[in-house]
Amino acid sequence: MLWLLASENQDLNSGVIAGSDEEIAFRLRRTVEEFRTAIKPLIEKGFIEVMHNASNLLAERKQNATPETETETKAETENGDDDSGAGVKTRFERVYDYGCAVFPQLATQSTSAIHQWLDGGADIDLDIIPEIKRLHEKGIQPRGWGLFTQDIANAKLRRNTPLPKGELKNDRPATKHGNFAAQDYRAGTDGFIVA
Repeated sequence: MLWLLASENQDLNSGVIAGSDEEIAFRLRRTVEEFRTAIKPLIEKGFIEVMHNASNLLAERKQNATPETETETKAETENGDDDSGAGVKTRFERVYDYGCAVFPQLATQSTSAIHQWLDGGADIDLDIIPEIKRLHEKGIQPRGWGLFTQDIANAKLRRNTPLPKGELKNDRPATKHGNFAAQDYRAGTDGFIVA
């Protein structure tokens, strides 16, 4: 998981993970105490080197970490998901961060379902996040991201289903003597004309 964080650095070969213990622990979906306990033997054995202070870590590389495949980067750029601005989250990150905030156990699960939802045209604010929130409110504890797929697909389908064609309610019904407006005109002051 530290390799994944290190791969987010602009210089992919640096292995630097910038941030405080609290920030890194949050990103790893662990408590600060769990993070510090887990990182201590890695520092002692020389796998990780502390720079300046405990908030800036340098992971000694045993292999190069790359953030994502070239295909994923190209697809995200074509979909407008390029994260070239600082602090701007990609569509994937928005879903992942929200889901992990609500269900921390999802942080270690495969995220292929998220890519399927986004590639399938599901809207983050109208389909995905409301369904994750709804299942959270029902008290359901998912084992993986795939649990949400059917509910998100149903939400997208409901959203994209056109409304049925209605009837015009402004027209007055016709009678055997014409419509009401014509009867009113012909009636004048003497009442309705009977044919």
